[in-house]
Amino acid sequence: MRSRSRIRFSVYTGLTTPTRRSTAKSARALVDAPSWSTWLAGFGGVQTADGNGSVGSNNTRSSIYAGAVGLDYRVSPDTLVGFALTGGETRFEVTNGGSGHSDLFQAGMFVRHNAGPAYVGAALAYGWQSVTTDRDVAAGGSLDRLRAEFDAKAFSGRAEGGYRFVTPWMGVTPYAAAQVIALDLPSYAERAIAGAGTFALAYASKEVTVSRSEFGFRTDKSFNASKRSTFNPCFTAAVLILRRLPRGRL
Repeated sequence: MRSRSRIRFSVYTGLTTPTRRSTAKSARALVDAPSWSTWLAGFGGVQTADGNGSVGSNNTRSSIYAGAVGLDYRVSPDTLVGFALTGGETRFEVTNGGSGHSDLFQAGMFVRHNAGPAYVGAALAYGWQSVTTDRDVAAGGSLDRLRAEFDAKAFSGRAEGGYRFVTPWMGVTPYAAAQVIALDLPSYAERAIAGAGTFALAYASKEVTVSRSEFGFRTDKSFNASKRSTFNPCFTAAVLILRRLPRGRL
């Protein structure tokens, strides 16, 4: 006997099995409902640069390793708010010159709203680095090792908007963005941990603010790599316009 009810009952399990129509409504309700999600990520990189002996520069090597955790809240199907925290370490070495490292902490938040193929977004971030540098100076037959320790802070904000066009070959999204970054460096002085410290340097505090305008486009395309996975290559090209803004102490 065929039931006319939208919900069928299983006499074997005692559980309800929704029909296709009610399943679609339930899925839509889940999408529309506010929800939380979390993510974890790790990143790192190594960079080397060759020096030029004719101008007195040396080879350098720098690296960064960090991990990030984020929390996203979907306010509506078209609006997403997120928070993220990052912690890590950086290191650098200069051949015959010295080395240094820093512990870093970053915190940020963002909001993005989609209106069909168009979108707008904004983000704010704070960064802190505890920096230690060691510099070797050889003079008069002696070697001085000079150390400096200071904390640097950075504040940044970004706003972006774009519109995605669908073509027969790929998606293309022209976009425009504006960004401001403020870097705050405290006053600090080197101290001798070996030698007389004759060549120790002292630095005054400095605040630098840089604005960046960005105009570009992104492309996206999906390929079925297998029945359970997809390959999604993307490409971004942009023109950047940088400007240093005046602040109190430069």
